[in-house]
Amino acid sequence: MHQPTDQPSESSADLGDPTTFPGHLLADLLDPVPIGILIIDTEERIHYLNPIGREILSLDLPALPAPLERTLAGTRSPLLLELIRHALSIAGARAPEIVTLENPTGIDQRVQVRSSPLPGPRFSRIMVSLIDVTLQEWERKVQKSHERSLELLAAGDNLSKILHSVIEGAEDALPGMVCSILLLEDGMRLRHGAAPSLPSFYNRAIDGLKIGNSVGSCGSAAFRGERVIVSDISTHPNWAPYRDLVARAGFLACWSQPILSSKGEVLGTFAMYYKERREPGPRDLDFIDTTAHMAGIAIERKRAERLLREAHDELELRVERRVAELASVREEMEGDLELAREVHDACLPRSFPTFPLNVVPSESAIRFFHRLRPTAGLAGDFFDIRSISDSEAGLLICDVMGRGVRTSLVTAMLRGLVGELRDFAGLPGRFLQELNGGLSRIFYEAESPMFVTASYVVIDAVRGELRYANAGHPSPLRVRRSSGVIDVLQSDGSRPDPALGFIQGFRYSATVRSFEP
Repeated sequence: MHQPTDQPSESSADLGDPTTFPGHLLADLLDPVPIGILIIDTEERIHYLNPIGREILSLDLPALPAPLERTLAGTRSPLLLELIRHALSIAGARAPEIVTLENPTGIDQRVQVRSSPLPGPRFSRIMVSLIDVTLQEWERKVQKSHERSLELLAAGDNLSKILHSVIEGAEDALPGMVCSILLLEDGMRLRHGAAPSLPSFYNRAIDGLKIGNSVGSCGSAAFRGERVIVSDISTHPNWAPYRDLVARAGFLACWSQPILSSKGEVLGTFAMYYKERREPGPRDLDFIDTTAHMAGIAIERKRAERLLREAHDELELRVERRVAELASVREEMEGDLELAREVHDACLPRSFPTFPLNVVPSESAIRFFHRLRPTAGLAGDFFDIRSISDSEAGLLICDVMGRGVRTSLVTAMLRGLVGELRDFAGLPGRFLQELNGGLSRIFYEAESPMFVTASYVVIDAVRGELRYANAGHPSPLRVRRSSGVIDVLQSDGSRPDPALGFIQGFRYSATVRSFEP
């Protein structure tokens, strides 16, 4: 016969109430759960706390049940005990709330607490879930800080204000930490960028610091291009020359991350200072890396804006010099428009070559006549006739997009480029290719959406042929004197070639036609 026992067996457990399970079954059921689970009864006794819960609360429970108040006294949060007692008093579920577990030496822990009554014949126990949301809240705070800095960058604020925003966000995310941003100047010295929480005497002392392999944390990080961690300034050889200075500021640890451009060039350093000896954890390393990257975006963007302004100023200076040179050879020009009109007219040929050279025009094998009627007061129409040989002439007809002063200036530059292409004058396709390359570079530097249409024809009197290429210009016309028939000189290609200044390096095709009467 079996003797009666007061101990519950596995078969007597209430399947609706997991707390009636034997200890090892309860552990098998709840230990793997990825959140903290705490089970207590109405007498404020802890019956179960899974491994995640012990980790969150930093508790070690050698024996259960354990008294609630005495056990939770070590969790650094009176509010947690208050929430659990309230859940017991109302005998029901409680909406999730966030409690703070204080951490005097680091970031306070934030825990979401939710309580629910356990099923059973009567309310006697509740289950409390504990979810550590510290990392999620911290990441949201860091993200908002970075978004704020990016908003300032997009709004065009100055670099100092943006870097101060980066620093303020970093120090808010990691209380007890002080940080700085130094900017590398001429690849040799670190200059003050932003450090609102560092003592002014300290900022003045390190402004202009020459970088080197063993120069503190920042000087070394900038020199090596890699992170430098000094967890104890008082003993580290890099800080020996600056030990009195840093002791006066009260810092014992300094970690420095080089700020790199998108091309891997060192732009400066981001440093984190602590007033206690400290080694970084994984989250610290990730934070210093992402914050340095954020600062790098701002620094690189502002430097690019400065270089762009300098390039623009240089281009404007070159244009001004060119205008001044043209003005010096003319008398008392009145206004930019009049000057541009005279420049445009000066770009057009005043006389035509003869073939062969030095014969009178009436005896020339090739003769030219022109009539130019611009559709606007100051347009970009341009043509040029040049002698290639005693029997070959080159005829270029162009139209610069737009009108006004800018168009006239481009016409003047076009004239200069044409004068440099004598070696290609007999090759229509290559001539337009070289002219396109010169104009593309000018338009790219000027950041100007312009183009030039052109048609270039080589007239060969000996062979009786026309060789020509076209760049987006209306096709030339051939008039047969004997019959009065007018032909359009179409290119042999399947589609027309583009205007000049659009596609750098484009190869223009050439076509050959006879010009018999």
